[in-house]
Amino acid sequence: MSKLNKLKSEQIKILRTCKKESWFVKKTKIKFPEEVRWLLSLGEKFVLPTTKESFSAVHMIAEMEQKIAIMDNEKDKEIARNKLSNRTVSFKRNLKQNYA
Repeated sequence: MSKLNKLKSEQIKILRTCKKESWFVKKTKIKFPEEVRWLLSLGEKFVLPTTKESFSAVHMIAEMEQKIAIMDNEKDKEIARNKLSNRTVSFKRNLKQNYA
């Protein structure tokens, strides 16, 4: 295994992200690279720009809670909820400072 592939594999394990092959519909003979399939599996709203007007903490928490609910380990769920809470507060604080 090459060093690059080993690093990619380790990062994917750390991020606990798996490819959701069901998201891909074969309508062409094009074979998507593994990296593209992985990026697309991050979710339908991955990397959409967020503004003060478009940010809804309630919707974001609801969407993340759906993702957290499918996790197996209760400790991992609590860690994810704590990170979500901290990042939401931090993001809202930064929005206020940037738009003050």
